[in-house]
Amino acid sequence: MIENILQNKMLCAIVPAIVYTRILILREQNMLRRKKKKEIDTFLGPQTQIQGTISFEGGMRIEGKFEGDVISKSGDIIVGPQAIIKGDLKVGSALVMGEVKGCIEAETRIEIHPPGKMIGDIRAPFILIDPGVVFNGQCIVTNENDNNSETENK
Repeated sequence: MIENILQNKMLCAIVPAIVYTRILILREQNMLRRKKKKEIDTFLGPQTQIQGTISFEGGMRIEGKFEGDVISKSGDIIVGPQAIIKGDLKVGSALVMGEVKGCIEAETRIEIHPPGKMIGDIRAPFILIDPGVVFNGQCIVTNENDNNSETENK
């Protein structure tokens, strides 16, 4: 009888740990699948410093310093952990792990992961902000149709 009770107590402690570990593994696999789908056509390395406006198609990764606006109707941008951007981003989707001081508007999604720092407003149909991120701004979750109708009216 005592052995059954001990086994049940051990199972109660082990099962949640296994489930939590499995959730973390699945989450990591999903993130890797999403990252693999996106190809990087443009890369600004950590030693790069640019001012102005960048317009691009496809995928772009910034690891350096950039001051100005980034515009891409359907392009995906990755702001790497070393990146510092001062300006607005209007893109298809954004993955932020660096520092952005400005607004981000995305057609599909915005993800901010540690050690990301976002100072400004974000707007997209899907927004993910992980624990450990610094976020100071307004977060607006829209419908995908809202983004399309606003751009058509302008």
